[in-house]
Amino acid sequence: MKNDAPTLEQLVAQRIAVKAEEDAIVATRRAIDALIADMLRDPAKTEGSVTKAAGAHKVTATYSVSRKVDTEALRAAWNDLTEPVQKVFAWKAEVSVRELRNLPSASLPQAAKFFESKPGSTSIEIKA
Repeated sequence: MKNDAPTLEQLVAQRIAVKAEEDAIVATRRAIDALIADMLRDPAKTEGSVTKAAGAHKVTATYSVSRKVDTEALRAAWNDLTEPVQKVFAWKAEVSVRELRNLPSASLPQAAKFFESKPGSTSIEIKA
């Protein structure tokens, strides 16, 4: 019986070649996206979207601004802030994986009622 399945080495070589092609294509698309974003940019808007027609297509560029909260400083000043300022900030609970791993097994059922665990995507890394 003949085994036509590719070897791991063959699959790795194929993946490296395809990944290089993908990286080049993504870089080209990003360069084109940057040109389109520059063409559509409205100097009066720092965030939001701008839509324009391009022949039979409708093109929308969405501009965003990143905001990072200094959580420790905010917690320290929280009680001194007015209610309207407090409403600017939304609190989102997150699972501390380190603390979860250190949690006594008897306490796990109590904590587990408040979060869901499901498998993430598998990551493949190949190094020379």
